[in-house]
Amino acid sequence: MCQANGTWSTANCVEKDCGTIPAIINGKYTLWNTSKTTYGSLAHVTCDTGYESNVTLIMCRANASWENAICNPKGCGSTPTILNGAYTLLNTANTTYESLANVTCEAGYESNTSQIMCQANATWEHAKCIPKDCGPLSKPDNGDVVLNASTKYEAVANYSCKDGFQPVGDISRICQNTSTWSGVQPICAKKVCTANTDSRGMDWGNILAGEMRVKSCEAGFTGYVTRKCLEDGDWQLPNYNCTRTAVTNVLIAVKSLQANATTSDVLDALTQISNVTNQEQKPNASSLLTNAEIASISSSLETVANLVEEKGLVTPDIAKNFFKSASNLLDDQNKGSWQSMQESKSNGGEKVLSAVDKLGEALRNKLQNGTDGFNTSITIIETNVAMEVKRVKRQDVQFPTTNITTESSKDDWFKDSQSSIRLDAEALGNTDVVVTAIMYKDMSDILPPSSEDITGSTSGTVLNGPVLSFSIFPKIENLDPPVTLVFKHLQTNLSSASCSYWKFGRPEQPGYWDNDGCKVQTSNDTITVCKCDHLTNFAVLMSPFVEADEQSSEIRLVSIVGISVSSFCLLLTIIVFAKLWRYVRSDRSILLLNLISALLISYGIFIGGIDRTDNKIVCTVVAAALHYIYCAVFCLMLAEGIGILREVSLVFSQNSPLRQLLVFAWGVPVIIVGSTLSITKTNGYGNDHYCWLSLARGLRWAFVGPALFVILFNVIVLILLFKKMFALKAMGEKPIKDKIKTTLWALCVLVPLMGISWSLGIFYINESASFMQYVFAVCNGLQGVYIFVCNCVLNKKVKDGFERERLRRLNKSMTSSFSLNLHNVSKESTSERRNCDKDNTESDPSVS
Repeated sequence: MCQANGTWSTANCVEKDCGTIPAIINGKYTLWNTSKTTYGSLAHVTCDTGYESNVTLIMCRANASWENAICNPKGCGSTPTILNGAYTLLNTANTTYESLANVTCEAGYESNTSQIMCQANATWEHAKCIPKDCGPLSKPDNGDVVLNASTKYEAVANYSCKDGFQPVGDISRICQNTSTWSGVQPICAKKVCTANTDSRGMDWGNILAGEMRVKSCEAGFTGYVTRKCLEDGDWQLPNYNCTRTAVTNVLIAVKSLQANATTSDVLDALTQISNVTNQEQKPNASSLLTNAEIASISSSLETVANLVEEKGLVTPDIAKNFFKSASNLLDDQNKGSWQSMQESKSNGGEKVLSAVDKLGEALRNKLQNGTDGFNTSITIIETNVAMEVKRVKRQDVQFPTTNITTESSKDDWFKDSQSSIRLDAEALGNTDVVVTAIMYKDMSDILPPSSEDITGSTSGTVLNGPVLSFSIFPKIENLDPPVTLVFKHLQTNLSSASCSYWKFGRPEQPGYWDNDGCKVQTSNDTITVCKCDHLTNFAVLMSPFVEADEQSSEIRLVSIVGISVSSFCLLLTIIVFAKLWRYVRSDRSILLLNLISALLISYGIFIGGIDRTDNKIVCTVVAAALHYIYCAVFCLMLAEGIGILREVSLVFSQNSPLRQLLVFAWGVPVIIVGSTLSITKTNGYGNDHYCWLSLARGLRWAFVGPALFVILFNVIVLILLFKKMFALKAMGEKPIKDKIKTTLWALCVLVPLMGISWSLGIFYINESASFMQYVFAVCNGLQGVYIFVCNCVLNKKVKDGFERERLRRLNKSMTSSFSLNLHNVSKESTSERRNCDKDNTESDPSVS
C-alpha cells in the first residue's frame, strides 16, 4: 500500500512449510537439515534390511507437500539349481526378500535344511543334497572288506576271504537310498572239496580245505588211499598206495632173482609183469594199475634190466616181454596214476627210462659180440615205445627208417611219426659202431616237465613231443657234426622251444631236464629241430602259454599311435633345445638328447622290424639291433642317474664326466649284445612269430637284468636326492607347499628316466599277459609326452630361455627401429638444409 509518508509498504515471499515428514513403511526419512522443512528442503530415504527404495532423496514441493518414496522388498530372482535335488517356491509369484522355497533331494540324498529363504542381500540361501551315509562295515572273521570309495549312497563294499576260506552270501554290498547296506554281511566259511568220484570210481564225499582223507583200498588190494583237499578247494589227485596180490607175486618173483638166475627165470618174471600190466585184460577202471603198483613195477623193471645187462641174459623173448611191460606201464590208461606220482615227486618215470636204457645196452652188447639169435639189427615196436639196435659201418644213421615194418595197426604211431634222429657218418669217423635208438610215444604225464636243479628252481615248461633216446658204442664224447633231433609237437599252441636232455638224479635227488650242448635249429607250431653234441634221452620243452598275435590290427594301431605321439613329443623336445641351446646347454641336456635319439631309433626299428619274420637273417639282425638300442636306452638312463648323483655329491667339482658317460652308455651295450650273441650263437634272437628276444632259457635276462639294475640305481639316486634336498637350509625355510612342489619336481625329472615301461616289452609276445601289449604301446606314447612335459613345459631353464630370447628379439627390434628412425631424421635434416641453402641463394646470389 502507498503509505501516508509517500512510501510503499514492504512484503516478503517466504518458503512454504511442508511440515513434519510423513512415515514410510519399511523405512524412514532423515532431514538433510533437521531445522528446515520448507520448500526445497531435502530428506534422505533409508529402507529397512531387505528393502530398497525407488529414490534416495525426497523434497518439500511447492504445494507444501513432501514427495513420496516406497521401500519395496528386494528380489532374489528364480531359485538356483541344486545338485541331486530341486527347490519349490511356497509362493510361485513371490521371489522377494523373506520368500521361502522348500528343498527336495533325490532318493539316496538328504539336505542339511528343509527350506531356503531369499536373503537381505538379494541372494537365496544355499542348501546341499549330500549322499546318505550307511555307516562303517565290520570285517568278517577270516576275511576282509574293501570300500571302493566312502560309506555313502551308492558306495560298494567288496568282501574277500583268506586262503582256504570262501564267502557265503553276497560278496558285494551297496549303500542304498535308505541309508542301509544291501543284503547281509557274508561269512567266510572254510572251503570244501565237494563230493568227487575219481578215475577209479572211489567217492570221496565232502572235506574241508587243507584236510586229508584216508580210505581203505578196494577189495582185492592191500594198503590205503590218501587224498588231500587243497587250500583253493580243489581235490589233489588221489594217491593209491594199494597193491593187489598179482602184483605182490610179481614183486616176489623179481626179488627172488639171484645172481645165478637163468634166462628162463627172467623170462618168467617178465611174463608175469607183462600180464599184470596188460591194459587189455582190465575189465573196469578199478583194475587199473595204482600209484604203488606202477612205482613197484618200475623198480622191478630196473632190477631186471640191471641183472640182464650185468649177466648177459637177454634173449629176443626177454627183450620182447620187457618192452611189452614197459609199454604197458606207459599206457595212457595209467595217466591218472602217473600224474598223481608227479605230484608226490615220485621218480617212477626216471626208473623206466633207466631200465630201458640198460636193456638197450644189453641188446647192444649181444649184437656187438655177434651172439647167436641176434642179427645185424633188432627192432621192437610196442604201443608206447619203440626201439632199434643195429650195426652201422661208416654210414649215416637214421631212426626210424622207412623199411621198418609194424605188426599191428596199434603200432602205426611209430610208422607215421614225424619225429626222428639223424647222425651223419662224418661224426662216426672210420669206426664201426652199434647204435641204440629209442622213441617214447608220450611221456608228458610221466616225466616232470621242469628244469629243476639243486636249488629247487623250476622253469615252468611243458614236455611237448616224444622222448628220443640215442646212444652209440664205442662212445663218442663230442659229436661233430652234432646229432639232429626232430620232434613232432603234441600241442601246437605253445612257444619258445628248448631242446633238453634228461639228467639222471641220485638216489636222494630226482633227475631233471637240462639243455647244455643242445640248441634249437628251427621251430614252428608243429615241429622243432634240435642239434646236440652228445647222446642221451632228449625232449623238447616249451613255454606253457600261447603266443600272442602280434599281427593284431588293434595292437598294431595302438602301437603306431602311441609311438607316433611319443616321437612327435621327442622331436619337439629336440627343436626346443636346439632353439634355446645357448640357455639350456649342460651335461644333462646332452645326455637327454642322446636318450631321445636312442628312443627315436628304437621306435623306428620296433615298428619297421618287429614282424619281419619272413627272412631269418633280417629277423635276427632286427632282434639284435633292438636288444642293443634298448640296452643303450637303459645305459643312458644310468648315465643320467650317475650325473645327477655326481652333481649332488660333488657340488664344486669342475671336471665334466660327460665324455666318459657317453662312451659308457653307447659302449656297454656292445659288450652285452656281443657276449649274448656269442654265447647263444644267435639262438633266441627272433623266431617264426616275432623278431625279439626269446623267453626260453635265460636269454630274457640279457635285457631284463640291465633294466632292473638301472631302475634300482635310479631309485637309490632319487632317495639320496630327496635326502639331500631336505637337508638343505633353504629347503627348511620354505613352506610345506613349496617343499612338496620341489620334491615332486625332482620326482618328475627322474621317474621318466627309469624306463619301467620298457620292462613290459619282454611280455610283448605272451598272450597270458596280452594286456601288457596295450600297456607297452600306451607307455611308449606317454614316455615321449612325459619327457617333453618335464624337460620343456615344466623346465625353469627352458621358460627362462624363452623369456630371454623374447627380450633379446625385442631389444634387437627396438635397436633396429631406433636406427631406422635416426637415419630418417638425418635424411630429413639434410633435405631441409639443402632447401634452405637453395632459397638463400635465390634471394642473394652472393650466398654460395
